[in-house]
Formats: sequence, structure tokens, C-alpha cells
Amino acid sequence: MSYLERGTEVTPVPGGDALARAQEFRAAQGGGEIPLGAFRDYPHGDHQNIRVTWGHQNLYFTYASITSIAEFAEPEELLELPLAQGWIFLYRPHLGSWAELANLERDGQLLFWAIHDYLKQTTRP
Repeated sequence: MSYLERGTEVTPVPGGDALARAQEFRAAQGGGEIPLGAFRDYPHGDHQNIRVTWGHQNLYFTYASITSIAEFAEPEELLELPLAQGWIFLYRPHLGSWAELANLERDGQLLFWAIHDYLKQTTRP
């Protein structure tokens, strides 16, 4: 476990990096159907992780999180950290392209998690 010391800069994960990890996850699975519950964590810098999960019906749920303990940070510094980031991507095999269906920062928590829950419930095998 690493420690997030006072003054350490943790920048938001760009959506392009999150998409690249979803593409990498899909490729590592051979491009086929991914087992239910499968996921992979990708390190992003010294203090963050990008987790890609799901994959059923070409849906990829991608989350970024801080992996370090912030025991040295001031409270006002914690408020500036990108604590919650998430994306939902759809791979379109007939077009060979990807679409971003939802973005936690853009869409807000209520809408993002409503879309997330709906997709998980309606695409479950």
C-alpha cells in the first residue's frame, strides 16, 4: 500500500485512457464473451487504478479509483482528488468501433448509476 503525501498531485483519468484499458481487456479475452464477474485492474500512475469489468453483450464498465492511503493529506486537499470516475463503453462489432454510453463526471451520479444498474439487469445472461 502506498501513501498519498501532502501535495501529491493525482489527476483525473482521461476518458481515452479508460477506453484504452477496456479495449485491452477485450483483446486479452480473445474478443469473445467474457465470463460473468471477470475483471482486470490496470495501474494508472503511482496512486490510481483503472478497473474494467463485465463484458457481456459487448458492454464494458470501467472505473478509476485512488489506491493509496491519504493519511498525510489535508481535508481541503482530499476534496480536490478525483475520487469517483466511471465510464460505460459499448463495443460495436458490426462497425469495429466503440461508443461511450455513460460518463460519471459528465452525466452525474444518479444518471450514471441508473444506466449502470439498468444495463446490468437487462443484459445479464
